[in-house]
Amino acid sequence: MMDGSSPYNEGVVEDTHSKAARAGARYFVTWNVNRVVLWTTDDAGKPLFERHIYDDTFTQVRDADDLVNPLAQQAIRRGLIRFLERASQAYTGALPLSKRPLDEFFITVLEAALERPISTTQRAIATKYSGNGRFKAKLDSWMRDTQQWHLSDDEMVQRDNLERAAKFACYVLVNKIVFYMALRKRFTRLPSVRVPAKLTKVGELQVTLNSFFLRAIKATRDYETVFRGDFGDSLPFLTDDVVPAWRDLVRSIDQFDFTELNYDVIGPIFERLISPEELTCPPFMYQSL
Repeated sequence: MMDGSSPYNEGVVEDTHSKAARAGARYFVTWNVNRVVLWTTDDAGKPLFERHIYDDTFTQVRDADDLVNPLAQQAIRRGLIRFLERASQAYTGALPLSKRPLDEFFITVLEAALERPISTTQRAIATKYSGNGRFKAKLDSWMRDTQQWHLSDDEMVQRDNLERAAKFACYVLVNKIVFYMALRKRFTRLPSVRVPAKLTKVGELQVTLNSFFLRAIKATRDYETVFRGDFGDSLPFLTDDVVPAWRDLVRSIDQFDFTELNYDVIGPIFERLISPEELTCPPFMYQSL
């Protein structure tokens, strides 16, 4: 899959579905090395995005260099064998597949869509951390004083901290986006979040998203603690390379009907991806609508 897009990417799913329909295939597959999804080609009365029937995660490859790692290769082989066996059982009817609840599926799609923003942000943070002393000082201060993480000159500790910073910053941003979309249930005049195709600069992306968050604050006269943050909020906006990834993420989660989602289950996305000792109370988990 080009550029490691999520296997739930709207354009990828639609394109693959079209090819499967023309070929008369009952099922089609989307895969980005890390995750694979099995879909039904024809399912009367159901939107395309609701036709997933099985998904699996093989590994956490982030770039081409990871593919030469024997452990990653083994994980991919095992995952493919597991997937093909399960798909075969579904095809023959030996063990039919059924979809997971919508809430769980939402979290899975969100996880998959976050992979590219996180990996791109991590590379940008590492580059700037090693080449910009002022940025390094600010990030160290934020990690040490705000997040209370242990800092060290040890290369492994530094790498882990920068990865943690990228994850945390991206989770906070997606937290704001999801919370905004949830608010639209009550505040119907709030417009949908959109990242136009013509938008290519990360500064424009930051301004665009912040404009939606500001509208939410004004419309609700509340939730400033959710939508306003600190230095960490700037970390997802360090490189233009991240713009397509956030555009895809917004499109992926915008396909869900938020009137049907149980928001109590969205909190586990943070528990699933950040260990408890790294987590510092994401606002979504403590705010009610």
